[in-house]
Amino acid sequence: MVFSDPEVAAVGLTETAAREAGLTIRAVEYDLG
Repeated sequence: MVFSDPEVAAVGLTETAAREAGLTIRAVEYDLG
């Protein structure tokens, strides 16, 4: 997924949905400012 403020794009499951589905994920945040 790609998050920005304002949101410009999103693809696939949310982080929560992926974790609930039992998937191993890695989430990162970057300051684009």
